[in-house]
Amino acid sequence: MVAVAAAVGGLLLVPVLWSALADATQTRAEQPPDAASTTMVFRVETYGDRSEGAVQLAAQDLWETCRRSTAATNDNATLNRMNDGVYTGVIRPALPSHDVMRLRGCLQDANTNRTSAVVLGDGQAERRS
Repeated sequence: MVAVAAAVGGLLLVPVLWSALADATQTRAEQPPDAASTTMVFRVETYGDRSEGAVQLAAQDLWETCRRSTAATNDNATLNRMNDGVYTGVIRPALPSHDVMRLRGCLQDANTNRTSAVVLGDGQAERRS
């Protein structure tokens, strides 16, 4: 009888725990930063074809994939090649801190199409007064 009561109690507890877990892991809207844009500087390396064109295509693919991994709307995002496989991505308007963390993580964790990246830095560009 005790086992049945424990099983029924456990079954009643599952939806409560499930709801609490869903609430704890839900992405919530953040206050947008008081900045004009977010900048991410990263180095891209390819394995196999290391030509400038191959690295450029890999960087563009990685940037497009990772910028879409954020929750914020970021249709105004550009990617500029600096030198030696270093790229600067700029997103307007600026991303909230959680989205910056997601973008950084996506760039560093991505290892697809024989491509890897290392984030060299990120920041928020101030608004002009």
